[in-house]
Amino acid sequence: MYSKSKSSKNYPSDKFEEASNLECIKNYLSAEFEKTRIELGLTQEQMAEKLEISTRAYSDIERGKSCCSLDTLAMFLKCCCRKRQAFFENFLEALDQEEK
Repeated sequence: MYSKSKSSKNYPSDKFEEASNLECIKNYLSAEFEKTRIELGLTQEQMAEKLEISTRAYSDIERGKSCCSLDTLAMFLKCCCRKRQAFFENFLEALDQEEK
């Protein structure tokens, strides 16, 4: 993504790749949050309460309008995600697919 040389600049293609990866991450998290919420039989409001965020913030995450904070991701993994290893394996696979 970025050149290892300290003197080199980040060119627009680097920024595109960065944006593409961020969009991939946001899409993956959105799908995982929704899938997990449905598996747990929770409403968006109940899930938001578990994650200690507003219902609006949760809805935005699930719809892919915004990405969750690291605090929210940590709370999700701790309280809601039963298969943490699979979560990360699937996450890395999604990133690999994006790069192809």
